[in-house]
Amino acid sequence: MIDVIYKYMANRDGIYRVPKGDVVLVAYQDTTQPFPTVWVRHKQQAPLAVELQVFGTGFPIPEDWRSVGSAVCGHLVWHVVEEQA
Repeated sequence: MIDVIYKYMANRDGIYRVPKGDVVLVAYQDTTQPFPTVWVRHKQQAPLAVELQVFGTGFPIPEDWRSVGSAVCGHLVWHVVEEQA
């Protein structure tokens, strides 16, 4: 099966539902959105299976979650972490 890279945006709660794969970029692209966009490399047609979540600087992150990137969004810095199931 072929790999693809697609972009995903967080919902209003700062949660992303993405296919299992590798986050290749976290960046602030859409200035109408409060959170960064993430680009994930995964298998084409892969089902949504992984949860990513945004945390602000200084907020506690569950210890079993892995950091996948950070982005400056206006005057805030957001940190995107992946739930390790």
